[in-house]
Amino acid sequence: MGHDGELVVGWKAEANWWRFKKNTEMSRTGRVVANQWENKVRGKHQPRPRSGHTIAVLQNKGLAVMFGGLGDDVGEVTSDPVLNDVWVYNLQEDSWEEISVNGEKPDPVFGHTAEVLETETHGVCMVVFGGQSVAGVLAGDAYILKDLLSSPTWHKLPSSDTILRSSLSRWGHTMVPLHEPGSTISLITGKPVPPEGNLQLIIFGGMAESYESLGDILALDVASLSWSVIDDSASETRPVGRRRHIAAIDPADYCMWVFGGRSEWNSFHSDLWRFDLRSHTWTEVHAANSPLPRTGHCGAMHGSCLYVFGGFELRGPVEGEWDYMIYNDLHQFNTMTREWEEVVPNPVGCAGEMGVHEKGKRASSRQVQNSSTSGSNPQARPVVTWGETGTSKGEETPVETGQSGVHICPDQTKPCVAPRQRSMASCFIYQDRFYLHGGRDKLQAFNCAFSVPLIPTNHCSLVAHVARFLVDEQVQYCDAGLADDLNNYLDSLFAAPV
Repeated sequence: MGHDGELVVGWKAEANWWRFKKNTEMSRTGRVVANQWENKVRGKHQPRPRSGHTIAVLQNKGLAVMFGGLGDDVGEVTSDPVLNDVWVYNLQEDSWEEISVNGEKPDPVFGHTAEVLETETHGVCMVVFGGQSVAGVLAGDAYILKDLLSSPTWHKLPSSDTILRSSLSRWGHTMVPLHEPGSTISLITGKPVPPEGNLQLIIFGGMAESYESLGDILALDVASLSWSVIDDSASETRPVGRRRHIAAIDPADYCMWVFGGRSEWNSFHSDLWRFDLRSHTWTEVHAANSPLPRTGHCGAMHGSCLYVFGGFELRGPVEGEWDYMIYNDLHQFNTMTREWEEVVPNPVGCAGEMGVHEKGKRASSRQVQNSSTSGSNPQARPVVTWGETGTSKGEETPVETGQSGVHICPDQTKPCVAPRQRSMASCFIYQDRFYLHGGRDKLQAFNCAFSVPLIPTNHCSLVAHVARFLVDEQVQYCDAGLADDLNNYLDSLFAAPV
């Protein structure tokens, strides 16, 4: 390798010793941190800043589909609008395009869920469920955007299951596609295609209209458009009800993983649970180095690893004030070894930003809890003043860019080199890279996007440690062919996806 920013292990004939060329950091334990955040937003045609939105990926098409979210006031309205627009992000070109859709659109929502699927009945489609709409109204309807790649048209899914109707309205829940044994994987969406076509979406938790944090598991059969209850038992061995957690299906183990979330007003979680999809039983998994308690984080499954980014926690109150802890850390849980590890991309932080995240530390600001706004209900949702229509006014948001065309946040003078602290962002994984978009801190929503390669540090650590030893010891002799072998291995390991 000879490109700037890559690790180079070469052979220097005159000195007969190994050398490194950086940009790669090495810890004292020999762990190499070679993954680096990349600011992905370029150009001026962008969605407006938002949080609580969804992004679902068409893996084989290199396209990511975004829907809805809580927008940010950019001048034309006096409050944060709730959105129901649909945008497509081209992962090969780093470009956004808003698409026109027909049919009965869902209400503007945030805190909803969405998945792109391929079915015999609906073709390539996107299913959207739940969320919080204008004036805090919770949605309990499911919509399907059919013919996503040709003539996208919204359809509201009918529900004849009146026994479930009162419990469907929710926000801050999770929804994941169930990988049935024998399923094939769609070449377009990368999601399961069951052998009999009975694809199910698994919904867990969320907050109900009664402000109750839910702990039930429901299933939506996409083919028959029918609902069923998978688990709503009162067993003591189960997670407490929660919202704004994350969940992911592990198809190899046929289970669902759930991490974190929020229950009561100030009950934040860092627990990790495994739900067995065969026996319908819960098991809490205790692992060292767990991320701090949080809610509003995002996450995704990649192979045998669960990735978790960001989120926030309230601490206090102390003399009527709350500590608002907001994060931009990235963690990995290995389901095979049952170990947590913090992934520390290089560099960490945002240009010119106060309170840059450091490992083991938290950035915080003060948030005063005003008892007069909450009334007698400690679980009351934050008071938000909505716009007149609850929809986007002016779908294209001008974005400040530098000479390279890279996005610059409104309160910054330089492009961010890594995502700032945020919650309610959306993330996904594409071609071994972790992508992050949007979210908000205490003051503003973002429309920046970042990605970072997911490098198997446990494998490259051994190679890096041996190479570092040879450098430090200035070894005078070794097989010159080993240099080529290591170079080839590291080239394949660190190569960015095309």
